[in-house]
Amino acid sequence: MTEQEVAAFLALPGKTLVRSMSWSMKDGNYTPPIWVFQSALQIGAASPEGVYVRAFYREAFVIEKGAAKIEAPDSMGVNLHIGNDLVFGVHTHVGQEHQNSPKIGAGRPYFGQLINAATHEHIWVGEYGYAEPLADLLLLEQVFARFFTETNIVGITYVDPMRGQQGRLI
Repeated sequence: MTEQEVAAFLALPGKTLVRSMSWSMKDGNYTPPIWVFQSALQIGAASPEGVYVRAFYREAFVIEKGAAKIEAPDSMGVNLHIGNDLVFGVHTHVGQEHQNSPKIGAGRPYFGQLINAATHEHIWVGEYGYAEPLADLLLLEQVFARFFTETNIVGITYVDPMRGQQGRLI
């Protein structure tokens, strides 16, 4: 897909999710678990094949190696996929960096650069691998709000993946 095709798709008004927001644990032995949500998109009466939204969330945890303790903060993101391509995404990983490829995104402001911002947005430049920093969005609900605004997806009722989990008041 070209940048122009993706931009035109993102600009289409009134896209909706086929599924209501419900989270499930990702398969695997993750502690704490990684929560995932996935839904196809609907545009009018059509649901284009291979077009879907995928989100992930993992709450903060501590890694202990001997006497050393490393705090891993919340990690979250939401992506729009068309076929096998991630064409737009918003991710927050506090304390982690994102390295843009020196081969992808020539002419863009952050081409080949290291992004130190907690939040970044993946932008389709004819292929995957280019991102730009955003003002920090430290709550998953903020990440979703930015994503749904930029992709013109409407009619979503946000559900926190940790709602109802033991030890949580939400």
